Amino acid sequence: MNSKTVHIKSFGCQMTKLDTALVTSALKEAGFSLTGSEKEADVVLINTCSVRRHAEQRVLSHLGNLKHIKQSRPEIVVGVIGCMAQRLGSELLEHDAVDIVCGPTQIPQIAEFVTQSLQEKKKTIAITEKIRRQTSKKQTLALEKFESVFDADDRQIPNQTFVRAMRGCNNLCTYCIVPYVRGPEVSRPP
Repeated sequence: MNSKTVHIKSFGCQMTKLDTALVTSALKEAGFSLTGSEKEADVVLINTCSVRRHAEQRVLSHLGNLKHIKQSRPEIVVGVIGCMAQRLGSELLEHDAVDIVCGPTQIPQIAEFVTQSLQEKKKTIAITEKIRRQTSKKQTLALEKFESVFDADDRQIPNQTFVRAMRGCNNLCTYCIVPYVRGPEVSRPP
């Protein structure tokens, strides 16, 4: 059993909130426990959105605060996950506080990345280099398996939950970033 603690903070849209609940369940299943305090956590994960510019600005500001925590506690692992991680990729690893950068498609492996970062003390980047028009069957199965670990107790608001009918988008509209950060459309099987 893992005795490490994790603090997760979400910035952005409803998809981010659902992903945070899924990440919470996956980390608890891997033996991590949650804490409400960043200052006491062994791991701080920031789940991000790129659709809303204000959310990205808040994340960058928050990373400045985490840099100060990391100066006094260099062993703390800080990860940026979600759409902003996919969009900015290695740029985020240049930030002194950041150890893990993980895009939305790689979130099912987050427990593995966190464990590796805690043990090996090296920076990790897991993003999709080139967004394709279709998601591979392997990725689709990984996402479905990941969503099956969801524990209703991990909802942020009691008696309310999000039900994902699909993720991503196949419409490459010139004004929209969603297909570039969330990937192609993946629907739940009927």
